[in-house]
Amino acid sequence: MEPFHGHIKHHQYISASEVDVISKMPENVVTHILDRLSIQDAVGTSILSKSWRFKWTMLTQLVFDTKKYYDERNLSRLLLQLKGPIKKFVLHIPNYKVLDVKDINHWIMFLSGKGIQEFTLINYHQTPLKLHTHLFSCLDLKHLNLHNCCLSLTPTFSGFPNLLTLDLFRVTFESGSCCQLIIQCPLLENLKVSYHNYLSGNLKLVEIAKLKNLRVLSLPLCKLDYMVITVPIILQFGIHFPRLQELSLDFQNCKCSGELDGNYKMIRNTFPSLKTLTISQINFSGFAEVACAMGIISTSPNLRTLNMTAAYTQAFLPYVFCSTDSAQSILGQLQLQDVVFRSCKGSRIEVVMIKFLLAGSPLLKKMVIHSDSSLSSDEKLVFATTLLKLSRASHTAKVDFL
Repeated sequence: MEPFHGHIKHHQYISASEVDVISKMPENVVTHILDRLSIQDAVGTSILSKSWRFKWTMLTQLVFDTKKYYDERNLSRLLLQLKGPIKKFVLHIPNYKVLDVKDINHWIMFLSGKGIQEFTLINYHQTPLKLHTHLFSCLDLKHLNLHNCCLSLTPTFSGFPNLLTLDLFRVTFESGSCCQLIIQCPLLENLKVSYHNYLSGNLKLVEIAKLKNLRVLSLPLCKLDYMVITVPIILQFGIHFPRLQELSLDFQNCKCSGELDGNYKMIRNTFPSLKTLTISQINFSGFAEVACAMGIISTSPNLRTLNMTAAYTQAFLPYVFCSTDSAQSILGQLQLQDVVFRSCKGSRIEVVMIKFLLAGSPLLKKMVIHSDSSLSSDEKLVFATTLLKLSRASHTAKVDFL
C-alpha cells in the first residue's frame, strides 16, 4: 500500500483565501444571515474583508429594543445607507430615553417608501406618542403593533389592504375611530384591542363582522356598542367569525345580563374552530357573566385550552349555580385538555363551575387553579379539600392547586 504522505502529494493544496465560499454566497443568503444578527453584529461584518465592507447595507430587518442601547443619530444614518427594501422595523422607546417625535415620523416616512411589512412601536413613556399620517402610506404592511400611541385618521385613509395582524394597546384616536381603522383591513386575521385603549366611539360588532378571515381575536367587552352584554350577543362572535381559533374577552367594567338554559344545546357548533379561550376579569359575584362564559364553552366542540381570571365587584354570597343535571346537560361533553383558573376565592359558583369542567372533560390532562392572595390559610385549606372531592371524567387529569 502506498504511504499516506505519498498519496496526498499528487493533490494541489488550495488555501482558504483562494476559495472564499462565504464571499461567494448569493445575496439572498447573505441577507438571511445578516437579518438574524443583532444590528451591532451585522454592521460589524464590515471589518471581515473588502467584499464584506458594505454587505450590512442589505439588511431588511431592524430591531431596536430595550435590550440594546441605540442612538437616534446613528439610527438615522443607518437607515439612509440601507439599499434594499426593509421588511421589519421594531422600535422600543424606554421611559428613560427621550426621542424627538420629528425623528420618529421621519423614520416612518422613510420606511413607507421601503416596502415595510412589519412595524412595531412600543412607547414606555406615560405620554402617548403622536404619529404622523405617514404611517397610513405604508400600504405593504402585514403586521402593525402599536403601544401607547396617538393616531389621526385622515379623510382619505383607505385602509391597509395587506394587513394580517393589528395589535393596539393604549392607543388614542384624535380623529377617526378604532372601528374605522379595523374595518378597512379586509385581510385581517389577528386583531387585538386592549381594555386600556382610549377609543373614540365604541366598537361595532356588526362592522367588525365584515372581517371574515379572523382567526385570533382579543377585545374588551365594555368597548362594544352594547349597553348590556347577554349570552346571545356573546354567541354572535362565533356566528360572525366561524374561522376563529383563539378568542380573548376582557369582562372588566362590562355589564352582563341573562342566564344559560337548554336552548343552547341546539347550537353546539357556534364556535366550530375555537381551540383556545381566554376570559379575563370575569365577575363571580353573580351569575350573568359566568353564563356568558359557559355559553362559549358549551358551544365550542373543539375547545382545547381554557384560561380564566376571576374578579369580584362585591362580596360574594353562597349561590346555587343551577341543578347538576340541567347544567351538565347544557355543558355536554367537552374536548378540553388544559385549564388554568386564576384569582379563585372558592365561591360556590367557582366550585360548581370547576366541578362541571372536570365532569364534562374526558380528555383533560391538567387543570391549574391559582387561589387569590387575599385568602387565609384556613380558607385555602377548605377550598383545596373541596376540590379533592370532585369527580373527574378523565382518569389521567392532574389538578394543581397553587
